[in-house]
Amino acid sequence: MGNYVQDLRKLVGHMPLQLPGTGVLVWRENNGKIEILLQLRSDHNKWGLLGGGIELGESYQLCAVRELHQESGLVTSEDKLKLLGVYAGPAHVSVHPNGDVVYHTVVLYALKYEDTALDTEAEISSETRKLGWLTLPEIRALLEDGEEATHFFPNNVPIIWDIVDKYFAGGFPQF
Repeated sequence: MGNYVQDLRKLVGHMPLQLPGTGVLVWRENNGKIEILLQLRSDHNKWGLLGGGIELGESYQLCAVRELHQESGLVTSEDKLKLLGVYAGPAHVSVHPNGDVVYHTVVLYALKYEDTALDTEAEISSETRKLGWLTLPEIRALLEDGEEATHFFPNNVPIIWDIVDKYFAGGFPQF
């Protein structure tokens, strides 16, 4: 099977598309602090969650597992994913550097880092410039500096706010 989005783009050019996909909130506790694994995206040079678009006939869970592996080398199973929410609407539109406009629908899953294994032979996707573990206070500081869109992939900003204010309220998982 080819890449569904690339195939669509050949037909419609930069026309806006509504695309379903997943986001994976990988978290761990390290020295008493919660850390979130973020991807520095090569297309926008901004931090975002791991995840991506669904392929034709693919389940959301399988998409999350596949994208996690492609973008980080981490392997997990579908049964380790915890559904957190679904995000769509005006706050989840992105314009890519090449002019593509995407209206995202993101199914968000949480995953404990301890429920993953690293595939040391995985070829990490060119979509990933680098990976980084950021603490909740570090993420909050980037969100509150008034330049959130400078630091984070725009589609992910409302989700990342929910991560610090809802899913990890008080510094502990609320799911």
